[in-house]
Amino acid sequence: MTYKKIVVGLDQSFKDSAVFARALEQSRPHSTAMMIVHTLKGDTSRSLTEMPRGDHSSAARDMYNVISRQHQARLERDQQKAHSWLAMYLQQAIAKGIPTQVSCQSGNPGLWICETAQRWGADLIVIGHRENHGLRSVGNSSVTQYVLQHAPCSVLVVQGLPQLNELNPLQEEAPTKPMHTPAERRLASQRFKI
Repeated sequence: MTYKKIVVGLDQSFKDSAVFARALEQSRPHSTAMMIVHTLKGDTSRSLTEMPRGDHSSAARDMYNVISRQHQARLERDQQKAHSWLAMYLQQAIAKGIPTQVSCQSGNPGLWICETAQRWGADLIVIGHRENHGLRSVGNSSVTQYVLQHAPCSVLVVQGLPQLNELNPLQEEAPTKPMHTPAERRLASQRFKI
């Protein structure tokens, strides 16, 4: 089956490369469009964006304004970092001939993924899941569970634990000769720490 529109949920975890690779496998150049979705951590509730009603002293209003500006500045920095990180995936998809967009918002990740898929008319969502370490939780369930229960289309869940080479990016093989001196043993043990 050829998918026309694929939403890819990434969360800046070690699984992102595998999730993105699976999304690329499901894509066909010039016939599949991709939307890469990421949600920022942080509280986006009204308590930080709107001053509560009531009579407040000048000092309370000033403090609230300072906190609100700091929150907004942090959110903007986080958004810039996320867009820089997502640009790498965007470039890879475009290089493969896949028209791609990026959506980076604050809020509930599962809800945002499902709403984006619904609004955009996606026919596949690709997300990652790791037991006990999956995408950020939504209430009492994982983002993966939320998406599986509420998605408007098919969902491909990329599961698994990190491979050793994902944890330790050193490409060199371990030396085959025995280590004789304490310095050689110490160097070898530090070289392969995870």
